[in-house]
Amino acid sequence: MDFRVLGPLEVYGDGRRLDIGRRRERGLLGLLLLAAGATVQADRLLSLLWEGDPPPGARRQLSVNVSRLRGQLGGAGEALVADGLGYRLKVDPDTVDAHRFRSAVERAATVADPKARLALLEETVGLWRGPLLADALSDHARLRVGREFDELHAGAVELLCAAWLDVGADEGLVARLFGLAEQHPARDGPHVLLMRALDACGRTTEALEYYRDLRRRWVEEFGLEPAATIQETHRQLLRGYGESPAAAVPAPRAAPQPAAPWPVPWQLPADASTFTGREPELGALDALLPAGGTLAGPVVVAAITGTAGVGKTALAVHWAHRVADRFPDGNVYVDLRGYGPGLPVRPVDALAQVLRSLGVPPEQIPDDEATATALYRSVQAGRRRLIVLDNAHDAEHARPLLPGAPGSLAVVTSRSALTGLIIGGATMVGLDLLPSADARRFLARRIGPRAEREPDAVDELIALCSRLPLALAVVAARAAGRPAWTLASLAADLRTSRHPLARLADGGDAATDLRRVLSWSYHSLSRPAARLFRLTGLHPGPDISVAAVASLAVVEPDEAHDLVAELLRAHLMVETAPGRGTSHDLLLAYAVELGEAEDSAAERAAALRRLLDHYLHTAFAAALQLYPVRNPIQVPAPAAGVTPERPDGHDQARAWFDAEHPVLLAAIRRAVDAGLDPHAERLAWTVTDYLHRTGRWQDWVTCQTIAVAAARRLDDTAAQARAHRSLGRGLAQLGQFDRAHTEFGHALRLYAASSDVVGQAQTRLYEAFVLDRQRQHERALEAAQQALALYRAAEHLSGCANALNMVGWESTQLNRHREAAAYCTEALRLHERLDDAAGRAATLDSLGGIHHSLGEHEQAVDCYERSLVLFRQLGDRYQEAETLTHLGDLRTAVGDPDAAARAWREALAILEELGHADADAVRHRLGS
Repeated sequence: MDFRVLGPLEVYGDGRRLDIGRRRERGLLGLLLLAAGATVQADRLLSLLWEGDPPPGARRQLSVNVSRLRGQLGGAGEALVADGLGYRLKVDPDTVDAHRFRSAVERAATVADPKARLALLEETVGLWRGPLLADALSDHARLRVGREFDELHAGAVELLCAAWLDVGADEGLVARLFGLAEQHPARDGPHVLLMRALDACGRTTEALEYYRDLRRRWVEEFGLEPAATIQETHRQLLRGYGESPAAAVPAPRAAPQPAAPWPVPWQLPADASTFTGREPELGALDALLPAGGTLAGPVVVAAITGTAGVGKTALAVHWAHRVADRFPDGNVYVDLRGYGPGLPVRPVDALAQVLRSLGVPPEQIPDDEATATALYRSVQAGRRRLIVLDNAHDAEHARPLLPGAPGSLAVVTSRSALTGLIIGGATMVGLDLLPSADARRFLARRIGPRAEREPDAVDELIALCSRLPLALAVVAARAAGRPAWTLASLAADLRTSRHPLARLADGGDAATDLRRVLSWSYHSLSRPAARLFRLTGLHPGPDISVAAVASLAVVEPDEAHDLVAELLRAHLMVETAPGRGTSHDLLLAYAVELGEAEDSAAERAAALRRLLDHYLHTAFAAALQLYPVRNPIQVPAPAAGVTPERPDGHDQARAWFDAEHPVLLAAIRRAVDAGLDPHAERLAWTVTDYLHRTGRWQDWVTCQTIAVAAARRLDDTAAQARAHRSLGRGLAQLGQFDRAHTEFGHALRLYAASSDVVGQAQTRLYEAFVLDRQRQHERALEAAQQALALYRAAEHLSGCANALNMVGWESTQLNRHREAAAYCTEALRLHERLDDAAGRAATLDSLGGIHHSLGEHEQAVDCYERSLVLFRQLGDRYQEAETLTHLGDLRTAVGDPDAAARAWREALAILEELGHADADAVRHRLGS
C-alpha cells in the first residue's frame, strides 16, 4: 500500500484509492503512520483527536474508530494492533511519503554532484502537497505533530534552490526565491540565495538594493542587524562590485550593554523531582523550538493558562529545565505574584529586578515603565535567553517583560486567559486537570508502596481531589505525615467532611492551602461574577449553559454571557462547548462554602427553584417538538426571572437534549434532594422520548424509578400511573420482562381507579410490546387489540395509529400477512394525516416485514429504506439499528450476502455504541 500524509490524507491499495471516510479515522490513521510502526499511546491519540482533555466515552469511541479504520483498510487492517497502552500500525516506513521525504532530504545533503542533487530534490519536494494531514487534523493538532515536517520542507526547498544555483541560475530561480523569501522572512537561507541568484543573473545592483531594504526592515522591526550569513554575502557582493563594505553600510547603533562582564543568569527555581505526566503539553512546548539551530523570526511566546492549583508553575519550570541548554545566554525567572499572597509585582519593579540581574548598574535603571521596557529590550537584543514570567495577573502585566527581538523565548503562566498575548501570536498551552492515569502515577511517586497496596483507595482519593495536582500533593503530604493511617481512612476522612477544602491545607502554608489559593482567584472577580460563581454551587452539573445562567442569576442573556466569560478568563470555569462551562468538584465545593457564608437560605432556595424551572419548561417545550402528538402533562408557570429556551423544530429540540440530557438527569436527583418532588416527576416525563431514541434505557429506568417515588410522596395518582407505565417500558428494553409486567399492573390499577381510558390503552400497548419481545405473539396481539379498542373509545387518533401498527405487526408474526398489511396500511394513512414521523417510520418498518413475508421483496426494500430515512432524521438510534437488521435479513433472503453484511455491520456498530443486548444476535448473524 501507499500512504500519503504530506497534505490531505490519501491511501492507495491494489491500484485504487481507498476511502477513509470519517475525519477522526483519517486523523487516527495519519498519527499512526507518522509513528511508522511504533506504538502511539492512547492518551496522546485522545489528546490530539479531541483537542485537550477528551470527553467521557472518548476512549470507547477511539476503540470504535480503530475498529472502523481496520475495516476501511481491508486486508491491511490486520496490521493495526492494540499494543500495551496504545495502538501500532505495522507498516514499512518506505510506504509513507513523510518518511520517504525525510530520508530523501537527508540523502540529498550528501550528494556531491549538483545535477544529481537537483534531480533528487525536485523529486523529493514534489512529494509535498500542502500542510501535513490538512484534511484530517485540526490546526492546533497539526502544529503539535507537523512542525518538524514544516521545517524539513522549508529546508528542502532551500537545498533545491541552492542546487539549482550551483547548476546555473536563471530568472525562474530568482522568481522562486523572491516568493520563498517573502514566505519565510525570518530564515537566513532564502535571502542569501536570492542575493546570490540576482548576482549570478547579472543583477548585482538589485542584489545590493535588496540587502539595503532588508537591513532597513530588520533594524526598524526587530532592532537587529541581519544575520551574519546575510551580511557576509553582502560583503562578498561588494568586493566583486568594487565597493568598500565599510563605506556602503552605516555602522550599526550598539545596544546598551553591561559595563562589566556579568555571569550568565540562571534563575530557574529547582525542578520537582516528582514531576509527573503532562506529555501533550510538554510536546506542545517542545514544538516551539526548531529541530536544530536557533530561534528566528518573531519572538516566541508560550502562554500556560489554567485554574488555581493545576500545576502551571511546575510545568513551566520543568520544561524550562529540559530546554535550558538551548539558550546559551541563560534564563530569567520572575514571580509576578498576579494572584496572591500579597500585592502583584508592578512591571516597572520586575523590570528593575531583571535588569539588575543582567548587569545593568542600578543608577542606570529608569524609574518609568516605558523607558525601563525599552532598555530591557535593548539589553536583550541579540541574546538567546529563556524568560519565565510566572503568575501574571493578565497579558498587560507580563507584556513589558517580553523580549523584543528574535532568539529568546518567553513562557508566561497565569490564571487569566492571557487573551491579549494569544491575539498577538503567543501559543496557548491550556492546562487542565491531570488525566486519571497521570494522577495515579502522581500519587504513587509521592506515597510509595502504599499506593500499590490500596489501588481502590488511590482512585477514590483522585476523585475526591478532582485530579487537581495541588490537592493531590496535599493528600500525599497528609499520607506521608500519617503513616499509621490507611489510604482508605484518608479517603473516608475527606469524603465525609462537610467542608473538604478544610482537609486540603497543610499547616497554614498559604501557597498550599487550597481554600486560600482559590480565594485569590475569587477576589479578583467583579461583584456580579462573584455572585454567579457562588450560585454555580447550586447547579447539579456536569455543565451549565449561558441560557441557564440567565435564569439562575436573573440577568439578561448578554450579561450572562459576559459573566460566564469573566469566570472563564479567571479559570474558575472551563468551557466544555461554545456557550457552556463547568467547574471541577473542589471549585464547586468552594462555591457552596461561599454561598452558605454570603447568601441567605431564601436566596439560595429561590435560585435553585429558578434553575429547575428553566430546565423543566425548556425540556417540556423540546419534548413536544420531538414528539408533537404526545399527550402533554400540566406544568405550572415558571418563577419570576426565569427565561426558558424555546427550541424551534425537531432538530433544535434534539440538539438541546443532546447537550442537556446529563444535566437533566442530575437535575432530577437535585430536585429530590431539595424536596421539590413535582419538578423531579415532571422532568422525568420530559426526557423519556429522547432517552428511548438514543438507547439510554438504564438512564430511563433510573429516572422513572425516582419519578415513581416522587409521585407517591406527592400522593398524585395520575403521576404515579404515568411513572409506573414508563418504568415498565424501560425495564422491558433492558430485558427485565417480569418486572415490566409488574409495573404495568400497578399502572393499570391506578388508571382504572381514575377512569383514565387513554392511560389504560397506552399501558396495554406497552404490554403488547413486551409480550412481542418474549415471542408470546398471541398474547401480544390480544393486548394490542385491547389497546386499539380503548383508543377508539377515547377517539385518540395517534393512539389508534400506534395500536393499528402493533396489531398488524403481531398478525404477521402469526402468519396472517394480508390481514396485517391492511392494519398497517390504515396505521400509515393515519400517521401521515397526523404528520407523525416517528409513527410513519415504525409502521414502514412493519410493512417491510410484511412484504418480506409475502415474498414482495422490492416493496419490502422500499419500506425499509423509507423507514431508515425517517429514523435517522429523528435520531432514533435503536430503531435505526433494528430496521437495518431487518434489511440485512431481507438481503440474505434474496441472495445478496454482501449487502446483508453491510447492513448488519451498521446495525452492530450502533448497538455496540448503545450497549444493547441485541448486539449479540446481530453478531451471530455476521458470524454465520
